[in-house]
Amino acid sequence: MTVIKHAQPARAGDGRRRRSARRVRRAALGPALLVPVTVLLLSGCTPLQDFAEATAADITPPRFVALSVTDATTLRVTLDKPALPVANGLAIAPPLGEISAHGEGLDLVLQTEHPADPGAAYLLEGTVEDQAGNSLRFLLRFFGHNPHLPQLLINELNPRGSGNNPETVELIALSEGNLAGITLYNGSAADWDSKLILPSLAVSAGQFVLVHFRPHAPAHAEAANFWVPDGSGLPTNNGVVSLYAFPGGDILDAVIYTNRTSQSDERYRGFGSTRMLRRVDEVVAGGAWLIEGSQARPEDAVDITHSTATRSLNRSSSSADSNSRSDWHIVPTRGSTFGSVNSDEVHQP
Repeated sequence: MTVIKHAQPARAGDGRRRRSARRVRRAALGPALLVPVTVLLLSGCTPLQDFAEATAADITPPRFVALSVTDATTLRVTLDKPALPVANGLAIAPPLGEISAHGEGLDLVLQTEHPADPGAAYLLEGTVEDQAGNSLRFLLRFFGHNPHLPQLLINELNPRGSGNNPETVELIALSEGNLAGITLYNGSAADWDSKLILPSLAVSAGQFVLVHFRPHAPAHAEAANFWVPDGSGLPTNNGVVSLYAFPGGDILDAVIYTNRTSQSDERYRGFGSTRMLRRVDEVVAGGAWLIEGSQARPEDAVDITHSTATRSLNRSSSSADSNSRSDWHIVPTRGSTFGSVNSDEVHQP
């Protein structure tokens, strides 16, 4: 509802009252308005820095460098200078019991009372101080240590999926282990469109794991099946699929595919966008994809030009892996083999 206020006619003495009120307000506000100005002027000076330079005092707080998970009960927080937690300065959620801490050089080593679940996500909150009393407060995410990672490869994928054959990525375990925390990205760990963090599941050598990038994709009876939450497929012509030990962890495997060439777009080395180029360079730098020159080019990727929903990209039947395009071929029409041993047949255009 709109309320319309009608102006009231001026009355004798109103002008004097308004001028008097303005003087009262100015008098009341004057000292208060000076406070923030004074604070800003003080904050613009550097007496503390001048003092530190004159006395060689350390006024620089510690800085976070890295967090590593050593085993099920041990974390290492690396700082740029030695520092220790303040009283009651450490907490983990979900809780893992009592936390003890000691310093080892630049590392703050934390020991939890209870082991973390493999692959599960946790938050570490802490406040630490160096010897000069400078403090740092941090909030860090980590994942429970998985001591039984299998050797796992991306074995088959169909980026040009259809309604009857939705986009799927097949993984193959080359050794036994547990999938907990292993993460498959549509993209790379630093730049991705979708991802799946795999749950705890024991696998044996030779077992297939299917990751479906469409919610309606049917399960395969002979494989372990997982669905990407809110999955909307894979890039049709130009993409990176990568596999990491845990989110942001060590890269295990990757595939780069494209229908482009070095002449497609000179600004991005032919890859079409800064995001695609960033993803390519990340997996190459991680050692998961080998290239011929000093910089990755589309010619180093798997050519997807003749692929379809049923002409998938396959490794050989032995799942040979040299981390290069030479490992991959396109199978003939209706030759995809998700959930079973790959076909060595090659599509002939």
